[in-house]
Amino acid sequence: MLNTKNEEYFDKVVKEFKKQCVGKKSIVYKRHCFLTYKRANSQSIDNFAIELKIKVASCEIRSLVNLVIRDQVVLSVANETLQEHLIVITELSLEKSIEIVKRTESAHEQVAQINNGKDNGNSKHSQIVC
Repeated sequence: MLNTKNEEYFDKVVKEFKKQCVGKKSIVYKRHCFLTYKRANSQSIDNFAIELKIKVASCEIRSLVNLVIRDQVVLSVANETLQEHLIVITELSLEKSIEIVKRTESAHEQVAQINNGKDNGNSKHSQIVC
C-alpha cells in the first residue's frame, strides 16, 4: 500500500509520463499534415489561410511561418495564370498573396455572372445577381 509521500511521487511520475508520451505527435508528422493540407474547391482563401495557421502553429518553424503559409497559398491556386503571376512577384508577402487571390477569385466570379447573364438571343430574360 502506498503512503501519502509515495502517492504524491507516483502521481508526479504519471503526470510527467503523460506530458512526455501520451498524445504527443512527431514534429515530422505535424509538418506532413501541414504540407499536405489541400484547399477544398469550395473553401475560401481566408478559411484556407486560417486552417494553415492553425496547422503550422505546432510545427516549430516560428521564424518561417508566414513564408511557409504564403507558399502553401500560392501552391493551392488552381488557376495556372494566377499562380504564375504570384510566383514572379519577388517581394510577395502572405497578406499580399491572400489579397491577390481573393481579388482574382472575386473577379472570376463576377465575370462568370456577367457572361451567364448575357442574352445571346436564346432566352427572353437574363438576370444578373449583384
